[in-house]
Amino acid sequence: MLDLDDEARALALCADDERPARAAALRAQARAAGVYPASIGPIYRALAEGRERGFTVPAFNLRGLTYDLARAIWQAALGLDAGPIIFELAPSEAETGRQPFDEFVALALAAALREGYRGPAFFQGDHFRIATADPAGSPGFLDRCREALAAGMRQIDLDAGSLTGPDDGPEGQATSARTSAVATGLVRALATADLDLVIGAEVGEIGGRNTTPRQLQSFMEGYLAALAPGTRGMDKISVQTGTAHGGIVSASGSLERMPLDLELVARLSTLARASYGLPGLVQHGASTLAVEQLGALPGAGVCEVHLATQIQNLVFDHPAFPAALRAQMIERVPLMVAEAEHGPGAGSAAGSEQSSPAQRFYQGRWLCWGAFKADLWGLPEATRSAFREALADWAREIMQALQIAGRRALLDGFPAARVGRG
Repeated sequence: MLDLDDEARALALCADDERPARAAALRAQARAAGVYPASIGPIYRALAEGRERGFTVPAFNLRGLTYDLARAIWQAALGLDAGPIIFELAPSEAETGRQPFDEFVALALAAALREGYRGPAFFQGDHFRIATADPAGSPGFLDRCREALAAGMRQIDLDAGSLTGPDDGPEGQATSARTSAVATGLVRALATADLDLVIGAEVGEIGGRNTTPRQLQSFMEGYLAALAPGTRGMDKISVQTGTAHGGIVSASGSLERMPLDLELVARLSTLARASYGLPGLVQHGASTLAVEQLGALPGAGVCEVHLATQIQNLVFDHPAFPAALRAQMIERVPLMVAEAEHGPGAGSAAGSEQSSPAQRFYQGRWLCWGAFKADLWGLPEATRSAFREALADWAREIMQALQIAGRRALLDGFPAARVGRG
């Protein structure tokens, strides 16, 4: 039997040609012990049909230190006898974090095994961006989908938001709706029939103007009209209701309260369920919401909430985080942001006129997960243990607010045969 701590570290820091075999070995050990990737589809269908209600599924983005941070989340879930949780990663996070999908899934499975969890584990590809009206020609899109499915991800969130037009009516949603429908068919064709693949779509751009009922209707009508005959459509829908990825940051670098419009959330979720048979809304950019805002999401009809930034904050702003390493990050972030936005060789002052130094570091430090990957994995156990403790405390609070505590029974009846070969 593999030593999980040693093998997780070896996988995270190994050469690219070693990674597939190491990831497969960890996945195999987890499956043999009864931990396996599964589709959350049955739970979302139960929500859509009204057979279940009153909770929101948290989706945790782990951009780095995945084994340690996933251990903390599994620990919190086990302690609360909590129901479904999702681990998710976007292609952009996989790239900047130098953490391919097979590594991510294997590390989260190993973390579950390490903490004593047994049962289904839900993995999601977040923000699979479609940059052109032809999804098959969108750079890297289908390749990333194949990689995610092969790794064990059973949920894929499509993001054609950049193709949304300015018009509030059908014309504004036409291209993104049609593109999302075509992409749905392409992605479903990549999966074997036994995977029960869950696909999400997105109305507009997260962080932009709030979605209106008319926009949601226009998107759905365009999407359904463009869906190829016999193709199963989307399983969930994301909209904009006042949040922003990363939260709203003041010039000092502190977080401000986000203007979540709960009335709008409730109206849109009711529309999604009643008119289109969906389980409710997916809420992005939510990890820096106040606890009482998060606690209102289940009653407003949010089926899934995405949580990323606050996990990052709990690590990078922890008192145990080494000051010298933080100083190196602060120094390098402006250059990394400039290169990400403008290409190699861009000056570090790019964009400096728009934000303060504290804002630039806060908004750009997600790039540090990959650039400082070895340094983070090399931190002493005592430091990483402190991170785990802080994250477990926060995760428990989140799970209680989202009302998944005590819902472990929802995970019964997910046999390994359901999850295909991942």
